[in-house]
Amino acid sequence: MIDLQSFILSYVNSFSYFGLFLLMAVIALIPIPEEIVLLLVGYFAGLGFAEIDKILLASILGVVAGDNLVYFLSRYGRRYFSKIKKKIVLKKFLKYEGLMKEHSGKTIFLLRFIIGLRFLGPFMAGHLKIKWKTFFFFNLLAVLIFVPIFVLIGFHFTKILSLIIEELILFRHIVFLSTLSLIGVSVYFFIDRRFLRKRIFK
Repeated sequence: MIDLQSFILSYVNSFSYFGLFLLMAVIALIPIPEEIVLLLVGYFAGLGFAEIDKILLASILGVVAGDNLVYFLSRYGRRYFSKIKKKIVLKKFLKYEGLMKEHSGKTIFLLRFIIGLRFLGPFMAGHLKIKWKTFFFFNLLAVLIFVPIFVLIGFHFTKILSLIIEELILFRHIVFLSTLSLIGVSVYFFIDRRFLRKRIFK
């Protein structure tokens, strides 16, 4: 029979930090929430399958690389821009297009933290030909906050979960021992009343 924990451990150990970097870069191009992936890698780091500092570095670099790839594809790839624009609700596009023109830095920064809209930051910055230095600075600033938040939530959730499990195990032992003691006392009184006292009085 295969030991599930050993199997998972061997599988995760074979997963390189470079692989995580590539994964985070590719996710920028497809509609998969980064938050979920970051929570998962943080969770596995909390289990001891990876080093948290290396996880953070690989994730940050991967997200930054992916965002820059979207920026340049949107800026220079007309076909890419046309395909993506068709999938975006026109009202949202026009709303954030106006904000991007007036407050490019703030909009790039804030869009990173809006679930479902983080893709619009690099996409619209590239389309509107916002200076790359401006995009890179504000996007990097947001990523340096965004990525650690979700990775560390996943990481600390593991620790909290472990403490809860430990408390539950301790509670289980207490309940078991208390029940065992109660049964023992009950049996003692039953024997005492049904047998021992009768013998004494006889």
